[in-house]
Amino acid sequence: AGCGTEADQGCVAPRPLTQLPTNTKDSAAIGTTSPTISKPVTSDETEVQSPGTTAAASRCLYLQGVRALIKYVPQYFQKDHVEVVIDKLLHYSTCSGSYEQVHTAERALENMAETVDPMQCMEALSKHVWKPDTSAAESSANTSSENVAEDLITLRALSKLICRLSKDSIRKALPGLKPMIFESLSSRQVDMRKAAVFLIVEMHASLGDDVLSELESMSPAQQKLVSIYIGRRSKEAKKGEA
Repeated sequence: AGCGTEADQGCVAPRPLTQLPTNTKDSAAIGTTSPTISKPVTSDETEVQSPGTTAAASRCLYLQGVRALIKYVPQYFQKDHVEVVIDKLLHYSTCSGSYEQVHTAERALENMAETVDPMQCMEALSKHVWKPDTSAAESSANTSSENVAEDLITLRALSKLICRLSKDSIRKALPGLKPMIFESLSSRQVDMRKAAVFLIVEMHASLGDDVLSELESMSPAQQKLVSIYIGRRSKEAKKGEA
């Protein structure tokens, strides 16, 4: 049977959550300390993720998924896929975003250079290789931070890719790479100079001193720096063979 009235049955009807006892006296009566119940939160005070935050998180997950596909099933990337993916990875590794987004996009691009068909990667990356501008406006635009970042990441990806190309392919690509290499060697940014040097070193590992002959217009200081890194790479290669 039901409880009937409180007076007749000695039952106490449950109170709403917002009316639960919160003082020390009532808490002691039940042997526990009840949490203080705050006032109901209005819709204006509710903490929610903004659309921008949600989009950024989704973008990072997307890039991680693309990177996993590149690493584990590179054979499924056809020519059309390679060009589109490289374009997108370069975009997300240079646009304003979280460190995780930029880092993941750049690592994915390097993974692509190391695993996907090298000639297709070279063809796609060649479209992003810096070339001399023909107008002052274009030259000014090319010095923007976004363009500098794209040049830097392109150089790093090329350094990973060069060792997978045939000697003939490297020789054919070298004339198109020279303007970007010289421009980067003269850059005020240390990372740009280092990326250019590393690319020269990787090409030297495949072509030998023929590369240095093609780049003979380097300054004495640049030639010395390149020679130092070529020597280091040779020592590392010998250690790996031992």
